[in-house]
Amino acid sequence: MRIEKAIFSVGTEGAHRMGGRAWIVEGIRRAGVLVGLMLALAACGSPTPVASTADDGHVDLIIGATEPGGGALVMDYDFGLPFEVFESTSISGFTLWSGTGPGFAQAETDEPDEGVYALADGVTVSLEVTALEAGTQFRFGDVTVNEVGERVALGTVPDLHGHGEWQVTLPEGVETGDYPFSFRFVADSAYDASEPETAFLTPVEGSHDDDHDDGDDHDDDHDDHDDDHDDGDDHDDDHDDGDDHDDDHDDGDDHDGQ
Repeated sequence: MRIEKAIFSVGTEGAHRMGGRAWIVEGIRRAGVLVGLMLALAACGSPTPVASTADDGHVDLIIGATEPGGGALVMDYDFGLPFEVFESTSISGFTLWSGTGPGFAQAETDEPDEGVYALADGVTVSLEVTALEAGTQFRFGDVTVNEVGERVALGTVPDLHGHGEWQVTLPEGVETGDYPFSFRFVADSAYDASEPETAFLTPVEGSHDDDHDDGDDHDDDHDDHDDDHDDGDDHDDDHDDGDDHDDDHDDGDDHDGQ
């Protein structure tokens, strides 16, 4: 990660003189800021590539090939969608925004109509940075890439499936914008590199855990439903008691018969 020595400190007045985006870029280049943020994040533990499941709410960028058994790598994803990042940690007047979506997954089957074909087993795919705005980066496991030409391995087919972290560092209080991060996929064999695509990292208010909280609400619904079943069981017990009462009446009828 490159850190350039700060020539001057950029404050609110500097923001008005330089314009919003220029202020952000110059501010991000101040010495030590990104290092400090990374150390703060590392103190919380290094993010680990996480395998996603079909029902965890995550969306994956699908990696395939342009031809069966060869050709070039290709990305199957709508890059018109923002790559949402959420407030993670702040230090020295700057905030790190981070998000885990989309993740990555290999194409499982050939899709000729889409021009996407499954990759051969044993091929390792890496993400390579082709262009980026200052302050943007991608982290996968313990590796962070934020320079053009840097690469990080994402996995090997047939186990190519996981999530890293899309990240952008902004001056504290800046909570809007779209910050470009361009990349391509490179294979260690059999396939040519994909065409570059650009992700736009977009700060979003709230927490990345909000979707999971909705899942907790769903669990509460299940609990309430279970309670209703329990009440139904109690009702059945009342019926059973009623049956016992009927048995008592039958005993009474036998007594009358005697």
